Amino acid sequence: MKKKLILTFLSLIILSLIWFLFFKKYDYQINFSTKTSPGTVYSRITQLESWNTTKLEKTIKIVHSNAFKTIDQHVQLKDSIYKLHWELNPVNDSLTKVKVFVKDLNHSFKQRLLFLIGKSQFINKSILFVTDFNQALNKHLKKFKVKIIGKSERPAYKSIIYVSFNSTLPHKAEKMNQNIFYLMQYLAKNQIKKIGNPFVNVIHWDQQKNRINAEFCFPIENLSQYPNDSLVKIKRNLKAIPVLKAVFHGNYRYSDRAWFALDNYAKNHNFKVEKSILEIYYNDPHTDANELHWKADVFMPLKN
Repeated sequence: MKKKLILTFLSLIILSLIWFLFFKKYDYQINFSTKTSPGTVYSRITQLESWNTTKLEKTIKIVHSNAFKTIDQHVQLKDSIYKLHWELNPVNDSLTKVKVFVKDLNHSFKQRLLFLIGKSQFINKSILFVTDFNQALNKHLKKFKVKIIGKSERPAYKSIIYVSFNSTLPHKAEKMNQNIFYLMQYLAKNQIKKIGNPFVNVIHWDQQKNRINAEFCFPIENLSQYPNDSLVKIKRNLKAIPVLKAVFHGNYRYSDRAWFALDNYAKNHNFKVEKSILEIYYNDPHTDANELHWKADVFMPLKN
């Protein structure tokens, strides 16, 4: 009986070694949790450009992604190509569990042998890389705050002027800065009053491509007619509609973090939402250096 138990135990060890050396999909797995939405983590991962932050050249390439869920990256380092597979799983409205699977595509068998004897620098470097990423992410999370309000109603507007633009999410604030001149010029030239806070109306948000079609808008006094302009357009009667609402505090270039939070909230609570956004800005960034004082209301329309 004792001999049979020993043989069974040895067989399990041998089978485990065979699986680990020859059949396991990845060489190593690293797990951590972070207090934010999957979209914010996903956004930061897509901005990684090098394995070593002291290097100037780009070494990281995204080979496949599923927005807010998974990312596959290849890292070129000397004679090796490392594969990183990230999985993002929301635990609740404000916590995400992250799994990072790593593999040396050129020397996988060697790395697994070195791991068994405790001499794999590849594993140590992988752990350090993910640790550095997590620390940078936590530092980033201190730059803004998002509060989910839940079901609400988007404001109505009688008349607005706007300039249309297309951009990636990271360049949204840059596009706003470019277009604010045209809106201000139109108001001054035609002596029209602005009667509310500026806002961005995102007509379509392509999460997979990380792009938006949007309008940068000023609410204006309601007149019977307005002068024509080649760039600045008029829109009337934007109706109040049911939405999910969040309040964002921080630099407006990161206001999409509220979008990610609302998207995650909708999924967790089974709300059907449109892939569009309206966000209203309450602060002039040139008058307050403390970015956490800057406020924006963010609305995601509910589907009928």
